[in-house]
Amino acid sequence: MRVRLLALAAVLGLAGLVACRAESGPALASAATETATFDVEKKRDWAARLRAEGLDEQALRVYEELLADGRGLSPQAFTGASLIVARIHMEHRRYEEALASLMRATAFGPEGDTGAEIDRLRIQCLERLGRGAAADRLLARTTTLDPGAESKDDPVLARVGDESIRRSEFESLLAEQPAEMAQRLAEPSLRRELLRSLVAQRVMERKALKLGLEDDPKVRLATDLARREILVRKLVADEVREQVEVAPDDVRLYYQAHPERFREPSRFQLAQILADDLDHEQRIRAALATESFETVAARESRDPKTAQNGGRIEGEVVIGQSHPIFGDTRRLAAILEGTAVGAVAPDALKTAKGRHVLEVLKREDGAPIPFDQVKDQAERMLRAEREQLHLQEMTRKALEDAEVEIFEDRLDG
Repeated sequence: MRVRLLALAAVLGLAGLVACRAESGPALASAATETATFDVEKKRDWAARLRAEGLDEQALRVYEELLADGRGLSPQAFTGASLIVARIHMEHRRYEEALASLMRATAFGPEGDTGAEIDRLRIQCLERLGRGAAADRLLARTTTLDPGAESKDDPVLARVGDESIRRSEFESLLAEQPAEMAQRLAEPSLRRELLRSLVAQRVMERKALKLGLEDDPKVRLATDLARREILVRKLVADEVREQVEVAPDDVRLYYQAHPERFREPSRFQLAQILADDLDHEQRIRAALATESFETVAARESRDPKTAQNGGRIEGEVVIGQSHPIFGDTRRLAAILEGTAVGAVAPDALKTAKGRHVLEVLKREDGAPIPFDQVKDQAERMLRAEREQLHLQEMTRKALEDAEVEIFEDRLDG
């Protein structure tokens, strides 16, 4: 009997507990949902702030935790977080991870602007991964966005008929300006003037279109050439920037391997006797064996300005800088190499004016510039050389991989 009573009590107690849970279940579920949503919003805000501070990897971990959990994320928030993750991966050239996150972003079937953005980024990733055929197929299925559609992130600054000039277009124009002009355009009045100029250009463009000028063969050719040039320049810049790397040790090795490029220029004070030809030069050199340079210069030189000063040339001659008498001074450096102060250079410098017999009055040979002072310059020089080599290899490979036929024999036909 006692066992039966205990069993009955247990059953009644369990029923009460179930009833209690059933009665309080909606309230508990609602509270849990509110807590989860609150946590999600806090994490999204945290991730956004990490991203704004440039802490991409830390932000990435928070976004991935949100997406893995999924609770409290609306379809739009899920898609948006997946897009952000994809963009982070793309910025760090992790195109496979970016492509995977873009595929995740399609889970709820986004449409409109968001769907088009996903397709655009997928095309970029496929192209970067060398899957050009897949990128082409996707590109063929995509459609362009309505250029006049409103956007809070990219407001319309002006309208010309049914066309819109957006902030992004205006800022792109600002970014193309030289540094000095960009500083001036910080002035609001000048920015407004630039916007008015952009509007005026668009008005004139519409007039040209109304007159049918776009169908002019010369305009079509020029437009096509400009478009091709812009596309190729952008492709080359992006490819070279991604592939060419310059490590600090490489820069130091480059500096050490090219000491002549990182020296202060040599400086000279010179006197000259300008001779007509080789016979005249030989007579001058014979006279210098017994007479002073000043005396011979005053009598023999064909340059009146320096002759009256005993042949002395005013000012310094700096190797590497153009000179009004000698022009390119690089040849002059070879003529004066090894000539001591007070001595006459063994060879004359030949110019269009004649043959310059030169005496060194003073010389200051250039000294090496310390690495720390020129390391930025050395890095730019090394990068430029490597980019040029990469561009040559890139062009060679592109020609090999493409179906190209060149008929050079027809050039003169």
